[in-house]
Amino acid sequence: MSTVLRLFPSLFGAIFGVCLALWQPSELCIFLLLAMLVSVLALWAARKSFKQAPVWSTGLLNLWHLFLPAISALAVWGMLWLEIVADAEALLPGANLSADQKAKILDYLIGVISGAVAVISARDPGKNFLWPEYHFRKMAVSLSPADALGDRGKCYDAANSETADENKIKGWGLHARYARARILANCSKAQ
Repeated sequence: MSTVLRLFPSLFGAIFGVCLALWQPSELCIFLLLAMLVSVLALWAARKSFKQAPVWSTGLLNLWHLFLPAISALAVWGMLWLEIVADAEALLPGANLSADQKAKILDYLIGVISGAVAVISARDPGKNFLWPEYHFRKMAVSLSPADALGDRGKCYDAANSETADENKIKGWGLHARYARARILANCSKAQ
């Protein structure tokens, strides 16, 4: 997946977070919490069923894409809440701060949150908990570890290599995950 496409979930989450902060409709809050719950349950179900049904589990795993926009929306909503609503005095009780110091503290907190969200969401999907590629790789490796002799067959390549099926499958994107899952399903039937 290109870097530009990887930023869409964060962008969608930022827009969602702004809407949440400005209008605070309860429907948006419920939708956000429901999206997080569905994504976490889908990840759990995908992990539990991957050995029995890799292709079906891969479909479930794609619901994990709901998690990053939900987290981004919460982060943006939190930053806007800090900027608009929060009072530094309430956050730091007992601190004698000038208005300028309060503004700097809130700006610092907003910068830390936005920087953390940007860095986490833009990292390599294969090494980032927030992306399905990461979870698919972990599940696939658990299904097809290398044997004691170091045999690198079709099943091993589908689970561990950047390319699989004699270089017909490249990377870990959506279509590649499904193709790899089909190979792993055939491998688990053969065992």
